Order: sequence, then C-alpha cells, then structure tokens
Amino acid sequence: SSRRPISEGSHGSLIGDIRGAGMFIGVDLVRDRETREAATAETSVLCTRLLRRHQILTTIDGPHNNVLVIKPPLAMSATDARRFVGLIEQELREMQGLDFRNVSHTPT
Repeated sequence: SSRRPISEGSHGSLIGDIRGAGMFIGVDLVRDRETREAATAETSVLCTRLLRRHQILTTIDGPHNNVLVIKPPLAMSATDARRFVGLIEQELREMQGLDFRNVSHTPT
C-alpha cells in the first residue's frame, strides 16, 4: 500500500494522537503519553520549523496550544502527502534533545 502513517519510532513519544475529518487533521503533541502533558513549546518549534525550512503552513490550536493543525490544499497529491509526512518525521527527529524551556508560544 502507498499509505504510510507517521512512524512511531521517528519522533520519540511526542505524538500523542492524530485525529481529524477529511484533510483537516490535528496532531496532538505530548511530552509524556501516559500523563498527556502538553508539548506546547515543542508544537511552537515544529510549526515554525515547518514554515521556515519547508514553506509548509500549519497552525496551532487546542486548550494547551499543543495541537498542530494541518489544513493541506485541496489539490494535494499522494506524493505531496508522503513528502509532508516525511518532513514532519525529519523535524521531530531533529528536535529530539533540544531545550524547550525558553520557547515562547508561536501565535498562528
């Protein structure tokens, strides 16, 4: 199958849940899957990195500002979707071990 979900090992434990309807998707980022501690700073960094490095627009939502909202264009191809998933995995891998204590919220 050409469908490839975001692989669990590629991002440590940051992704707590992925949910949505159609092409409107929310990726819930958490520091700990058991306590569900919101990864607010990490979400801000990921949103900023996707924009600055890859020109990919996402927004941040949720009561704790830890849900990365993905609203792809209607004309998104399967190739574009695979590239997008790969870039999220790449950024999450590269973010492992960063210090997020002084990161402020990215308004979107």
